[in-house]
Amino acid sequence: MKKHQQSADRVMEALNEQTRKHPDRFVAQELEEYLLYLRSPLRMMWTNLYAGIFRGLGALLGASVVVAILLWILTLTQSFPLIGEYMQTLHGHFIDFIEEARYSDDFQRVEILLQDIADNVELQTPQSDSREDLPDSD
Repeated sequence: MKKHQQSADRVMEALNEQTRKHPDRFVAQELEEYLLYLRSPLRMMWTNLYAGIFRGLGALLGASVVVAILLWILTLTQSFPLIGEYMQTLHGHFIDFIEEARYSDDFQRVEILLQDIADNVELQTPQSDSREDLPDSD
């Protein structure tokens, strides 16, 4: 195990020495990699897509943790003598907001609206089952 660590240390020392001796070579290499990145639109799109997905997931998880901690603190402070009543009211407001934000009613309204649109499209579309309306292929 020590041999591997020593060889890795030697490689790092050699790399650091080369970096100190020829910093312009490494800057040129980084610039070349960056230009290759800029010239590949597909690579840029995938990189930005992944970055956006993980930023969104991070924001969602972070907000969930913050709200959970706030609710937990509100639950703990409900038993305090002076501020317990206010915290209980605030906790009730949070719970009411969470219940209102479930959007189940909105989904039902959208489903009904989409069904109405589909029905209207069916009524407006002329339906002929006979093949008389089709042009002859002869």
